Amino acid sequence: MRTLLAALALSVSLGTAASAQDTDTEPATFSERSCGAATIEEGVACLAATLRPETVAELAALSYQDLALTHFGLGMYVRNQWGLWDGRSALVQAFREGGSSSPDDMSGVLISGVWLMHHGCEADFEAQLQWRREAALATEAGQEAPSFP
Repeated sequence: MRTLLAALALSVSLGTAASAQDTDTEPATFSERSCGAATIEEGVACLAATLRPETVAELAALSYQDLALTHFGLGMYVRNQWGLWDGRSALVQAFREGGSSSPDDMSGVLISGVWLMHHGCEADFEAQLQWRREAALATEAGQEAPSFP
């Protein structure tokens, strides 16, 4: 219950940040929306640098497994504000080269990367993308998704 409340608080604080940013002038170019990140590592660093400190603290308070609860808060913000649906940025291209064409997976990898960075853990983005592909295939086949390594 405590984890769910923390995730809801994170969604509310992100919704407030997104609303405030929506009233600002839209960036002049698409690449400015994702900080011009050309790699997944750059995307994670940019996301970590652009989030408010209290948002990073709320994210860090979640368990790694509970990061899925950020899908409709922070995840939606990243997908929409960073143009992950458009598919025109170097960041999206980097994900595609890694085998992911799903904006949901892209935002999940970026968010988990921030969490891992905050906790001093090394992120293996290739393993994350492979696991997400395998989980999607298992789900489509009506099988249980594999556990994250």
